Amino acid sequence: MKPPAALPLRAGLALVALSCLLWVALPFVPLVDGRAARAAVVAGALVAAAEVAFWLGLALAGKPTWSAIKARGWRGAPRELARLFARGQATPPPAAPPRGPPP
Repeated sequence: MKPPAALPLRAGLALVALSCLLWVALPFVPLVDGRAARAAVVAGALVAAAEVAFWLGLALAGKPTWSAIKARGWRGAPRELARLFARGQATPPPAAPPRGPPP
């Protein structure tokens, strides 16, 4: 049985969201643990996990998702990610106007 197409997209978007949460948690690592060496190891592991989660999530979500996010810009990316997660499918970004001199 073939899995639904929405499953890889939603799993990818969930990994991208996890990556954002890991980056947000990074500044709080020194506050949780008093030892500098352990905090450095935990911070390094958080950075590595965040990067792996982001790129794996992006690979699962697919190129149309990345194109849709780039077309909306970074300010509109969270809203676009939420819309894509709710719909379960990536829609192609709007077509760019043709470049060059008018006819």
